[in-house]
Amino acid sequence: MSLSHGVIFCCLLITAGQAPDNPPNQESANDKQEKAARMEHMKRAAKSYEIALAPHAAKKLILIEEPLLRFNDHVTGVVDGTVFVWMMDDRPVATASVWIRKTGQEFHEFQSLAACPLIASNQGQPKWTPAEPGIERRPAPVNQPPAATPARRLNQMRALAREYSATVTGWGINQQVLRLLSQPVYRYGRSDGDVADGAIFAFCKGTNPEVLLLVEA
Repeated sequence: MSLSHGVIFCCLLITAGQAPDNPPNQESANDKQEKAARMEHMKRAAKSYEIALAPHAAKKLILIEEPLLRFNDHVTGVVDGTVFVWMMDDRPVATASVWIRKTGQEFHEFQSLAACPLIASNQGQPKWTPAEPGIERRPAPVNQPPAATPARRLNQMRALAREYSATVTGWGINQQVLRLLSQPVYRYGRSDGDVADGAIFAFCKGTNPEVLLLVEA
């Protein structure tokens, strides 16, 4: 067994537009009731998609209904956002960010974590069909094997994630160094599966995830 890593530099595709049903009013963004209403709205938005491997369209990915991360981004006007993941055989295969600007516009931003084409549909209509693999897995640049316990493996994966850095350009700035969250946003794997242990780390602009790093044993 060995460690491997996969790096995803930003999200590859954005589907943007007004939400099919208007998101809750943003005027009371700090109110707990409004925040809870937006969360339920974003969960419904994620559940409205079915994602499958294009070669096996009948086999649907499984959505983890609770978001991995909740964020905002005042620089770009995002008042509320969430990140969801879809799984197959205990491995993450796709993610999506659902986020709402202060204008009320809602955006759904997808990222493939698959080695083959995917197809995402909403109400039976194809909405996202990446034809290329969304991730390339490579052996991690470490000499030690994965540790025997989950806690020690987490320490290994966190140390490996800290070896990386990420920057973003745009939004009127030349370059901004992203912040690595100290804890993974998602942990997965099982001892008898292809991935014994894995974690998704996020590099963020504030709390807004821009780059994902996967580390797997």
